[in-house]
Amino acid sequence: MTEKKEMLLIEKTQWEAIVSKVRDLTLKVSILKDKCVAQPQYYNNKEMCKVLGVEERLIQKYREQGLLAYSKIGDKYWYSQQDVLDFLEKTRHPAF
Repeated sequence: MTEKKEMLLIEKTQWEAIVSKVRDLTLKVSILKDKCVAQPQYYNNKEMCKVLGVEERLIQKYREQGLLAYSKIGDKYWYSQQDVLDFLEKTRHPAF
């Protein structure tokens, strides 16, 4: 059985404008994708408390027990998104 195909005629200038807009959108999506992937988010202690919903003393306890990875610059502690994800995975208890 043959499908019925429809054709649409548009002017060359209209076609070129559509192609140009698609190229622009493709470039913008590529730039946004690179920004999202290339810039890891880091949290300080106060932000970590908000992210995990716990007190600062508990964050310190997690660091001391080796449960939560971190970076330390001077007297400031920094936690990457990957540190947070790894911590959550290590402390995850599956449903039974």
